[in-house]
Formats: sequence, structure tokens, C-alpha cells
Amino acid sequence: MSAALIASSAVDVPTIDAPTVIAPTMDIPPADTPTMNAPTVDIPPADTHTVNAPTMDVPITETPTADAPTVEAPTTDAPTADAPTEDASTVNPPCVEPPAVDYNRREAACDVLRAQHIAYTHWYEDAVSYHGSKTCVFSLYLLVNSVPEAERCLQSHGWVHRKLPEYAPQFHDPAVDEHVVLGHPQNSEVEVVLMLSHPWPGITPSTDDCNKAHYPPLPQLYNALVQRLLDTECDPFGWYLILQVAYLYEDCPALASSDFLTTLSPDIQQFHLDWLSKTLRMDTKTTLRHEREIRARARQGHWELMHEGTADLGGYKVDRDIGFRHQVAT
Repeated sequence: MSAALIASSAVDVPTIDAPTVIAPTMDIPPADTPTMNAPTVDIPPADTHTVNAPTMDVPITETPTADAPTVEAPTTDAPTADAPTEDASTVNPPCVEPPAVDYNRREAACDVLRAQHIAYTHWYEDAVSYHGSKTCVFSLYLLVNSVPEAERCLQSHGWVHRKLPEYAPQFHDPAVDEHVVLGHPQNSEVEVVLMLSHPWPGITPSTDDCNKAHYPPLPQLYNALVQRLLDTECDPFGWYLILQVAYLYEDCPALASSDFLTTLSPDIQQFHLDWLSKTLRMDTKTTLRHEREIRARARQGHWELMHEGTADLGGYKVDRDIGFRHQVAT
């Protein structure tokens, strides 16, 4: 009897090994295992494959198609996997961590916004410097389509609310400009100022992957600055805008070309000619009122350009005799 058991086990070993290899692909439930341990192990391996072939074909055929009507409740993995994809397309998706963000870098905030495809445009000193101005850069000013959206994205990467230094200029009109100031704990030198782009005429922030594409073209930059200068009733804000425009005239040769005039909106072309003429003090309230009147007439179609300037019609004239009188006195 002991010899019979040994002989029987010798036969069972190869028989059991064969289905064991096939089992992971056929998903044979444990309940079928005792059937294969029957005393009469006469079922040839070929028969085993023949009997189990239909069972094996069903999961192989159904799995890639993932047809809802034929999939059993335990195997509904495909719909479950789709759920996160739908959640990611909600209105406020979480920010995606951009690769290798250097938070000590001045434009780290731009790297994060681009990774999340949040539109922005460089503004003020960064923008005028890009076009040739030799001014220093201070806070990082960015125009965005939605201040809360950009704010949430940066905050999710560690930016926190911060106050500007006391010596910071009046960079906005409190009655018009929505803005927020942020800073990153790893960079105490750079404040990021997010400003709403809508009050700035002609400015459309970009979602381009290249940071250089987020600098405004020179005509658009000039037009937006001058239009806001003539719009605002906030004097400190107006002085800051005058400073930005002066940066451009000081170091950007393109403004002196005749072609630049044609790129400007017709209602501010005379402003540009008056600045080039150097016959008016463009930083005075008197001249700004004069230029607003000219803009209003140009918008109505009642203005012809005066290339020599409009000092004879109004504004605060430049006294060219001051230098001469000073030389005579000395």
C-alpha cells in the first residue's frame, strides 16, 4: 500500500504542475483544485486545456473591451479608473508641481504658473527692461486673467501673503486695480505682485510654455501705459506710470522711429509726438489735461496730427530760456 501511494504521488506531481502554470491566466477559482486531485489522474493535459479553453477565452476577450453590459461587478475596474480623470477637469484643478523649481530664482513664480497653464504677462520694470530700458527691477509684477486663480496656484507651492516695502511706489489705482502681494519663504528678496489684466487696454496674458512669450510687444506695452496714464485720477499712480513711459523714451531707440507711430492707437499718437517734440512738460497735471482733451477729440475723429507738437494749443510749456538765463547770470 505504501508503494501504491508512492506510485500515485509520482503521477500526480506532473499533473498538478501543468495546471498550476496555466492557473494565473485562467483565473481558476480555488474550488476547482480538489477536482484535479482525484485518485484517478487519467485526464490527459490536452483534455484539461480543452475543458478550460472557454473559461480562459472569456476574460481575455472581455478585459480589453471593458464592455459595461458583460463585466461583472467585481471586475468594474475600468470605470473606477476613469473617475480621477473626470475630477481633474473641474474648474479649479490642483497645481502640477513643475520640475526642479528653484524658489530662489526671481522668476520662480512664472515657472509654476506656466506649468499650470495659467496665463500671465510681465509688467512694469521687467517689461520695460526687456525692451531695452536700463532701469533696475524690483518686485515681480505680473498681469493675470484671474488674480484668485493665480494666487491659489502659487499658495499651493508655498507662497504666502506679504507686504511691500514702505518705499514701494504706488503701482496701482485703488479704485480700479485688483491685486495681491505674495512672497516665498525661501526668497525674502522678491515680492510677486499679481494684478488683474482687464484694466490694461490691449493686454492679453499668454499661456505659452516659453517665458519670453510672456513679455508684451513694445507697442502694446506703450499703449496700455499711456492709456492708463490718461485715464487715472490717482496722482501717485499717474506719476509712477509717467516714470515707466520715461524709461522707454530714455533707452528704447524704437520709439524715435517713424514706424513706431503707426503701430500706436490713433488716439494716443499725438501724445507720442508731443513727447518727442520736447516742447511740453509731460509730467504735469496741466499737460495731462491737455492730452486727455486731444485724445477725446481724436476718438471722435476731430483731430489732425501735429508733428511739431501742440505746445501752442495748451499744456505746460518747456521754458527753453532757463538754461540761457542761468548762463548769463553766472
